[in-house]
Amino acid sequence: MSQTLQVDIQESAEELKRLMNEQQRARLRERLQVLYWIKVGLCQSLQEIADHLGRSKSIVFKWLQTYRLQGLAGLLKWNFHQCGRRSSLSVD
Repeated sequence: MSQTLQVDIQESAEELKRLMNEQQRARLRERLQVLYWIKVGLCQSLQEIADHLGRSKSIVFKWLQTYRLQGLAGLLKWNFHQCGRRSSLSVD
């Protein structure tokens, strides 16, 4: 059985919904949607969120960890492309 999420969402549900509607980038809208679902109680576990989004639990966990450490601003600027192996091609 999945563990219950313990995330303290600072923003109101109305603010999150407004930000989702204003967000033009789908990947950032997904991150806001996760916070909204937790805030209003639609999802209680990491697995449930991952299943609804069609994403892995690990990426949802990374989003929530970023939110815990850096807040909403950090979550929305976090660039997933900076992760992983660096390019082996030289600039020359």
